[in-house]
Amino acid sequence: MRGAVRGFAFAVAACALGVSGPAWSQAAGLETQWVQCTNANWAYADDLSIGSCTAIIQSGRETQENVGIAFFNRGNGHSRLHNAQLAIADYTQALNMGYTIPDVYYGRGIALAEAGENDRALADYSETVRQNPNYSDAWGNRGNIYQYALRNYDAAISDYDRAISIREDSIYFHNRANAYQYGRQDGARALADYDRSAALNPNYSDLYIDRGNIYYNRGEYARAMQDYDNAIRLDANNSVGHYNKANTFSSMGNIDAAFVSWNEALRINPNYADALGNRGDAFYDRGDYTAALTDLNRALGVRDSAIDRHTRGLIHEYGFNDIPSAVADFDRAITLAAGNATYNNAACWARAVAERELDLARSQCDAALAASPGTANMLDSRGLVGLKQNRNQDAWNDYNAAVTAERTAHYLFGRGIAALRLGRTAEGQADIAAATALDARIAATYEGYGVVRP
Repeated sequence: MRGAVRGFAFAVAACALGVSGPAWSQAAGLETQWVQCTNANWAYADDLSIGSCTAIIQSGRETQENVGIAFFNRGNGHSRLHNAQLAIADYTQALNMGYTIPDVYYGRGIALAEAGENDRALADYSETVRQNPNYSDAWGNRGNIYQYALRNYDAAISDYDRAISIREDSIYFHNRANAYQYGRQDGARALADYDRSAALNPNYSDLYIDRGNIYYNRGEYARAMQDYDNAIRLDANNSVGHYNKANTFSSMGNIDAAFVSWNEALRINPNYADALGNRGDAFYDRGDYTAALTDLNRALGVRDSAIDRHTRGLIHEYGFNDIPSAVADFDRAITLAAGNATYNNAACWARAVAERELDLARSQCDAALAASPGTANMLDSRGLVGLKQNRNQDAWNDYNAAVTAERTAHYLFGRGIAALRLGRTAEGQADIAAATALDARIAATYEGYGVVRP
């Protein structure tokens, strides 16, 4: 099952962006345009503010400095409308006009980050704090670049520390907690920061998601559930809260309640791929293969995923005995996660049972065991490949290693078949007798693979 997920990528302190009025000398007749262009406290619609700034820029009546200020304010309007490229162009024009106050670099940093130009955003935030070392939001946003874009958690935490030393804000504590939780894997420090974030802003729903995840990963499901419920109380349409709540119910063994929460998450967001995948897993475990396949098909229609390919492969194999489709999904899972032992083993086993492409099956079992040496069920898979290839000593070696790790009917019977084929009759008969004592139908199981006792 996919685990609990974080509440939100990050919180940017964009709202702290300043506005600028014109310099003391202002062209006559543009007073109304300047009031609207400056847009103090966002009193006017952004489109109106942008239009007034444009009128000032195109008037040909203002000083270069005032034109730079108009470009800056117009950039703010574009930024609030999430027109990142237009905002970047306007902030750059403001700088070219000589209007180089920290807010211009800070505003352009926000727009650059939104456009995915993280190195340039980092440089602009750095220039902001160089000019004004007490610009806490610039420290916080630079920390976001380090954390969420560059995965440099130490640098991120250092910047959040600086921001918090200037001004304690719920956003800073939340983002620093993310860095401790998801970066340094330091749950204790993360919890302390989430607690402080909640104290500063108890209505900040995303922090409850992230704090709940710490409790979830610790197995403290009641506390995790309380936090997810708080997130949902603050935002009933928080699909992540419902999804994480479903996963918690599932981990507690309450599958019926988990279905209710997965259904609610999917009502809010019908394309929530992880919720579709986990609900599909649960349908598979219940033996409802048609419903499971429907959910996995929908999940994979949203995005390709190794775990969903693997689950759908299992549904094809065990639900519908469709080995070609199963193998195709397992192979795709391996392409997406080449070193994954589970996916390589699944592909190896399906090929072995179907007795197809046995050399490829062996190479996939080899890859599985290279990633997870000595794993009994993977040795079992390669043992079956050995029996199908008539490489009986290799098969015996693998089954023997599996039996040494875990004594089961399946491994004993495979070792017994290999021993009989090698002419070691007494040894083989003893293994088969021991296997049959553990599972009276083990011979029929192997006959289903096309392997019969010699």
